Amino acid sequence: MEKLAVKNLSFTYPGSTSCALKNISFTVNDGDFITVCGASGSGKTTLLRMLKPSLQLHGETSGEVFFNGKSLCELSHREESETIGFVQQNPENQLVTDKVWHELAFGLESLGLKQNEIRRRVAETAAFFGMEGYFDHDVASLSGGQKQLLNLASVMAMQPEVLILDEPTSQLDPIAAAEFISCVCRINRELGTTVIMTEHRLEDVFPVSDKVLVLQEGSVLTFDSPEQIASQLEKNSEVIGFLPTAMKLGIILGDKKSPCPCNIAQGRSWLMEYTNTHQIIPLAPEEIPSRGKKTLELQNIWFRYQKKTPDVLKNMLSYMDNKYKYNNSTISPISYAVTSLNKQSYQEEEEQKVSKEFVKRFSSKTSKTAKEGTAYHRVMELINFDCYSVEDVKDQMDAMVEEGELTAEQRSLVKPEDIFGCLQSDLMKKV
Repeated sequence: MEKLAVKNLSFTYPGSTSCALKNISFTVNDGDFITVCGASGSGKTTLLRMLKPSLQLHGETSGEVFFNGKSLCELSHREESETIGFVQQNPENQLVTDKVWHELAFGLESLGLKQNEIRRRVAETAAFFGMEGYFDHDVASLSGGQKQLLNLASVMAMQPEVLILDEPTSQLDPIAAAEFISCVCRINRELGTTVIMTEHRLEDVFPVSDKVLVLQEGSVLTFDSPEQIASQLEKNSEVIGFLPTAMKLGIILGDKKSPCPCNIAQGRSWLMEYTNTHQIIPLAPEEIPSRGKKTLELQNIWFRYQKKTPDVLKNMLSYMDNKYKYNNSTISPISYAVTSLNKQSYQEEEEQKVSKEFVKRFSSKTSKTAKEGTAYHRVMELINFDCYSVEDVKDQMDAMVEEGELTAEQRSLVKPEDIFGCLQSDLMKKV
């Protein structure tokens, strides 16, 4: 069933002599996931804003947009608000209340729904998006990823038929962006909501897109499935620059008869087949230039995200010199900084590597195992450097066990006198 139909849509900004959109025509079916892509300035944001009447731009417009067979201009403000949701780039621009639960309810209150209906939808939305843990929190205390997810949730609480997103992850870190895109995919898959989205992280959205609309200088270059658009793009086209890496390889190195890979898994298989039939020239060895004087120095760095949360950085000290050494040791400042992060995602292999290096630096007993080294490293990560005796170290280690920061087994492997000796060593004094 046809959900949206854009017919010969053109738009020109006031005072401009060139069209931002030129005779755009395409249709979107119910439940489709459409990705709009193109170079900066190609008209992506302009097009999306033309699909929601309350956000349409001032300028000269021609052509028509139909929603469920009805002209978009004929929709009432209530119909538009209920059926067409829009999520903007900047999370801060769309938040209007002070509490998470109130933000979820704000749109429903504006529609004049009954209180029982509002409570039900807010509860369902919070559960769907996993917001129970910060349901009563202040909006200002949320991270950027949580704020953007809240924007999405508040829009979805009104149960729109079409969800439009204008580069929603442009201000999010990679982890938050991946979680956000995964949530959008889930909305499309489980709720059947039609999604129209512009996004620069195309590796994540191309595999789940039903069709891709490629814009170039305000015109439609192609509108087809991700697998088919590759055969419609020329090898020297500027559009190739922002496509996923796997598709770039398929377009530049392949031929238009063979299917083009759209994601990393397909790209890996495609490359394996390509290397079996083509000669591969090894890369020349890379020469790393020598560095100059000290470029970065960190001293006594402590950080936590909120007042009552654990420290993420704990008394971190490091500097980078011309030989990429940490205080004349063999541990790089980046590796040492990573070991200072109190995160469950820390890789065990890297932890053992750093732990062995720690034993080499701080203990005279070179026969310690990697398991013992890990225990020593954990204590040094948590210890307060202001210790004036072995008893101080012992008390701190016992407190670590009581608070669950150190296991009893790890406590038994570590000798307080070793730790105190490390803290009093010449190397630590230099730090």
